[in-house]
Amino acid sequence: MEAQIETSDALSPTGRIQWAVNKFPDRIIASSSFGIESAALLHMISVAAPGLPIVFINTGFHFPETLTYKDQLADLLDLNIREVHPLESKDLFLAKHGPQYETNPDFCCQRNKVEPMQRALQGVDCWITGRRWDQGQSRRFVPVFEHDLDGLCKVNPVADWDYKQLASYLNRYKLPEHPLAARGFTSVGCEPCTVPAWNPGDRRSGRWFGHEKIECGIHQTSGRNHLTT
Repeated sequence: MEAQIETSDALSPTGRIQWAVNKFPDRIIASSSFGIESAALLHMISVAAPGLPIVFINTGFHFPETLTYKDQLADLLDLNIREVHPLESKDLFLAKHGPQYETNPDFCCQRNKVEPMQRALQGVDCWITGRRWDQGQSRRFVPVFEHDLDGLCKVNPVADWDYKQLASYLNRYKLPEHPLAARGFTSVGCEPCTVPAWNPGDRRSGRWFGHEKIECGIHQTSGRNHLTT
Protein backbone atom coordinates (compact mmCIF):
# COMPACT_ATOMS: atom_id res chain seq x y z
CA MET A 1 0.00 0.00 0.00
CA GLU A 2 2.61 2.57 1.02
CA ALA A 3 4.79 1.94 -2.05
CA GLN A 4 1.78 2.37 -4.30
CA ILE A 5 0.86 5.59 -2.57
CA GLU A 6 4.36 7.01 -2.94
CA THR A 7 4.35 6.23 -6.66
CA SER A 8 0.88 7.66 -7.14
CA ASP A 9 1.83 10.89 -5.40
CA ALA A 10 3.36 12.17 -8.65
CA LEU A 11 0.15 11.67 -10.65
CA SER A 12 -2.12 14.45 -11.84
CA PRO A 13 -5.31 15.04 -9.82
CA THR A 14 -7.34 12.93 -12.25
CA GLY A 15 -4.66 10.23 -12.07
CA ARG A 16 -4.89 10.27 -8.29
CA ILE A 17 -8.67 9.88 -8.49
CA GLN A 18 -8.33 6.99 -10.92
CA TRP A 19 -5.74 5.32 -8.66
CA ALA A 20 -8.15 5.55 -5.72
CA VAL A 21 -11.08 4.15 -7.70
CA ASN A 22 -8.96 1.27 -9.01
CA LYS A 23 -7.69 0.49 -5.51
CA PHE A 24 -11.10 0.75 -3.78
CA PRO A 25 -13.68 0.14 -6.53
CA ASP A 26 -16.69 -0.58 -4.32
CA ARG A 27 -15.99 1.21 -1.04
CA ILE A 28 -15.07 4.75 -2.06
CA ILE A 29 -16.82 8.12 -1.87
CA ALA A 30 -15.97 11.74 -2.45
CA SER A 31 -17.40 14.65 -0.48
CA SER A 32 -18.12 18.20 -1.49
CA SER A 33 -19.51 21.30 0.18
CA PHE A 34 -20.23 22.80 -3.26
CA GLY A 35 -18.20 25.81 -2.23
CA ILE A 36 -16.44 28.52 -4.18
CA GLU A 37 -13.81 26.30 -5.83
CA SER A 38 -15.60 22.94 -5.72
CA ALA A 39 -16.46 22.80 -9.42
CA ALA A 40 -12.87 22.03 -10.41
CA LEU A 41 -12.52 18.83 -8.39
CA LEU A 42 -16.08 17.80 -9.22
CA HIS A 43 -15.33 18.18 -12.92
CA MET A 44 -12.17 16.06 -12.48
CA ILE A 45 -14.23 13.37 -10.74
CA SER A 46 -16.85 13.45 -13.50
CA VAL A 47 -14.06 12.79 -16.03
CA ALA A 48 -11.93 10.31 -14.08
CA ALA A 49 -14.65 8.43 -12.16
CA PRO A 50 -18.14 9.05 -13.54
CA GLY A 51 -20.83 7.90 -11.15
CA LEU A 52 -18.62 8.08 -8.06
CA PRO A 53 -20.85 8.81 -5.03
CA ILE A 54 -20.37 12.39 -3.84
CA VAL A 55 -21.56 13.06 -0.30
CA PHE A 56 -23.12 16.43 0.39
CA ILE A 57 -23.96 17.17 4.01
CA ASN A 58 -27.14 19.22 3.93
CA THR A 59 -26.93 20.83 7.35
CA GLY A 60 -30.12 22.82 6.88
CA PHE A 61 -28.08 26.01 7.39
CA HIS A 62 -26.57 26.39 3.91
CA PHE A 63 -26.95 29.53 1.84
CA PRO A 64 -29.77 29.14 -0.71
CA GLU A 65 -27.16 29.99 -3.33
CA THR A 66 -25.12 26.92 -2.36
CA LEU A 67 -28.11 24.63 -2.83
CA THR A 68 -28.83 26.19 -6.22
CA TYR A 69 -25.19 25.77 -7.20
CA LYS A 70 -25.25 22.12 -6.13
CA ASP A 71 -28.21 21.43 -8.38
CA GLN A 72 -26.61 23.32 -11.26
CA LEU A 73 -23.36 21.34 -11.07
CA ALA A 74 -25.21 18.06 -10.56
CA ASP A 75 -27.05 18.60 -13.84
CA LEU A 76 -24.06 19.98 -15.74
CA LEU A 77 -21.61 17.24 -14.69
CA ASP A 78 -24.10 14.38 -14.20
CA LEU A 79 -22.99 13.93 -10.60
CA ASN A 80 -24.10 11.08 -8.35
CA ILE A 81 -24.86 13.08 -5.22
CA ARG A 82 -25.60 11.29 -1.97
CA GLU A 83 -27.24 13.86 0.30
CA VAL A 84 -26.86 13.26 4.04
CA HIS A 85 -28.81 15.08 6.75
CA PRO A 86 -28.28 15.59 10.49
CA LEU A 87 -30.35 13.47 12.84
CA GLU A 88 -32.27 16.61 13.85
CA SER A 89 -33.81 18.99 11.33
CA LYS A 90 -32.82 22.65 11.45
CA ASP A 91 -36.09 23.59 13.17
CA LEU A 92 -35.79 20.80 15.74
CA PHE A 93 -32.14 21.62 16.40
CA LEU A 94 -32.95 25.29 17.02
CA ALA A 95 -35.95 24.41 19.19
CA LYS A 96 -33.89 22.05 21.38
CA HIS A 97 -30.55 23.81 21.47
CA GLY A 98 -31.03 27.37 20.26
CA PRO A 99 -28.58 29.15 17.92
CA GLN A 100 -25.52 27.25 19.11
CA TYR A 101 -23.56 28.57 16.12
CA GLU A 102 -23.44 31.91 17.95
CA THR A 103 -22.09 30.64 21.27
CA ASN A 104 -20.79 27.11 20.72
CA PRO A 105 -20.01 26.51 17.04
CA ASP A 106 -18.11 23.30 17.86
CA PHE A 107 -21.34 21.77 19.20
CA CYS A 108 -23.26 22.94 16.14
CA CYS A 109 -20.72 21.50 13.71
CA GLN A 110 -20.51 18.24 15.64
CA ARG A 111 -24.26 17.68 15.37
CA ASN A 112 -24.82 19.04 11.89
CA LYS A 113 -21.61 18.14 10.02
CA VAL A 114 -19.36 15.71 11.85
CA GLU A 115 -21.97 13.13 12.89
CA PRO A 116 -23.62 13.00 9.43
CA MET A 117 -20.21 12.59 7.79
CA GLN A 118 -19.30 9.77 10.15
CA ARG A 119 -22.51 7.97 9.17
CA ALA A 120 -21.72 8.48 5.49
CA LEU A 121 -18.30 6.87 6.01
CA GLN A 122 -19.67 3.61 7.40
CA GLY A 123 -18.55 0.80 5.08
CA VAL A 124 -16.16 3.12 3.21
CA ASP A 125 -12.45 2.44 2.77
CA CYS A 126 -11.46 5.51 0.75
CA TRP A 127 -12.60 9.13 0.94
CA ILE A 128 -11.74 11.75 -1.68
CA THR A 129 -11.69 15.34 -0.39
CA GLY A 130 -10.88 18.78 -1.75
CA ARG A 131 -8.48 19.95 0.97
CA ARG A 132 -5.48 22.01 -0.19
CA TRP A 133 -2.27 23.38 1.27
CA ASP A 134 -3.21 26.99 0.52
CA GLN A 135 -6.43 26.81 2.57
CA GLY A 136 -4.74 27.89 5.78
CA GLN A 137 -2.23 26.71 8.36
CA SER A 138 -4.41 23.82 9.54
CA ARG A 139 -4.16 22.30 6.04
CA ARG A 140 -0.64 23.35 5.16
CA PHE A 141 0.79 19.84 5.37
CA VAL A 142 -2.16 17.77 4.19
CA PRO A 143 -0.69 14.85 2.20
CA VAL A 144 -2.10 13.82 -1.14
CA PHE A 145 -2.62 10.34 0.31
CA GLU A 146 -3.13 9.67 4.01
CA HIS A 147 -4.61 7.14 6.45
CA ASP A 148 -6.56 8.00 9.57
CA LEU A 149 -6.48 5.99 12.79
CA ASP A 150 -9.15 3.59 11.53
CA GLY A 151 -7.17 2.79 8.39
CA LEU A 152 -9.45 4.89 6.19
CA CYS A 153 -7.53 6.06 3.11
CA LYS A 154 -8.09 9.74 2.40
CA VAL A 155 -7.11 11.08 -1.01
CA ASN A 156 -6.70 14.82 -1.55
CA PRO A 157 -6.17 15.07 -5.32
CA VAL A 158 -5.69 18.85 -5.45
CA ALA A 159 -3.77 19.23 -2.19
CA ASP A 160 -0.78 20.72 -4.00
CA TRP A 161 -2.82 23.01 -6.24
CA ASP A 162 -3.32 26.67 -5.36
CA TYR A 163 -6.24 28.96 -6.03
CA LYS A 164 -4.72 30.36 -9.23
CA GLN A 165 -4.40 26.87 -10.71
CA LEU A 166 -8.00 26.09 -9.81
CA ALA A 167 -9.22 29.39 -11.23
CA SER A 168 -7.37 28.63 -14.46
CA TYR A 169 -8.96 25.17 -14.56
CA LEU A 170 -12.44 26.63 -14.01
CA ASN A 171 -11.87 29.10 -16.82
CA ARG A 172 -10.44 26.48 -19.18
CA TYR A 173 -13.50 24.26 -18.88
CA LYS A 174 -15.94 27.17 -18.59
CA LEU A 175 -17.32 25.92 -15.30
CA PRO A 176 -19.83 28.17 -13.51
CA GLU A 177 -18.70 29.93 -10.36
CA HIS A 178 -20.54 29.88 -7.06
CA PRO A 179 -23.12 32.71 -7.02
CA LEU A 180 -21.59 34.15 -3.82
CA ALA A 181 -18.16 34.63 -5.41
CA ALA A 182 -19.40 37.88 -6.96
CA ARG A 183 -20.21 39.16 -3.45
CA GLY A 184 -16.68 38.70 -2.13
CA PHE A 185 -17.01 35.25 -0.60
CA THR A 186 -13.87 33.17 -1.13
CA SER A 187 -14.92 30.26 1.10
CA VAL A 188 -18.49 29.30 1.94
CA GLY A 189 -19.87 27.22 4.78
CA CYS A 190 -23.16 27.51 6.63
CA GLU A 191 -24.93 30.86 6.30
CA PRO A 192 -24.95 31.90 10.01
CA CYS A 193 -21.18 31.37 10.30
CA THR A 194 -19.84 32.77 7.02
CA VAL A 195 -19.04 36.31 5.87
CA PRO A 196 -16.92 37.56 2.96
CA ALA A 197 -13.21 37.03 3.63
CA TRP A 198 -11.80 39.94 5.66
CA ASN A 199 -8.12 38.92 5.30
CA PRO A 200 -6.90 39.06 1.68
CA GLY A 201 -4.17 36.56 2.53
CA ASP A 202 -6.56 33.96 3.96
CA ARG A 203 -9.39 32.84 1.72
CA ARG A 204 -11.08 31.05 4.66
CA SER A 205 -10.95 34.08 6.98
CA GLY A 206 -14.69 34.63 6.66
CA ARG A 207 -15.51 31.24 8.18
CA TRP A 208 -16.79 31.17 11.78
CA PHE A 209 -16.29 34.92 11.92
CA GLY A 210 -15.83 36.16 15.48
CA HIS A 211 -14.64 32.77 16.76
CA GLU A 212 -11.21 31.14 16.95
CA LYS A 213 -12.62 28.08 15.17
CA ILE A 214 -11.03 27.33 11.76
CA GLU A 215 -12.29 23.80 10.94
CA CYS A 216 -15.72 22.17 11.18
CA GLY A 217 -14.18 18.96 12.54
CA ILE A 218 -14.98 16.33 9.91
CA HIS A 219 -11.27 15.94 9.18
CA GLN A 220 -10.20 16.09 12.84
CA THR A 221 -11.97 12.91 13.93
CA SER A 222 -11.19 9.34 12.98
CA GLY A 223 -13.97 8.63 10.54
CA ARG A 224 -15.94 5.42 10.95
CA ASN A 225 -15.67 3.98 14.43
CA HIS A 226 -16.50 7.00 16.55
CA LEU A 227 -20.13 7.78 15.89
CA THR A 228 -21.74 10.14 18.38
CA THR A 229 -25.41 10.98 18.76
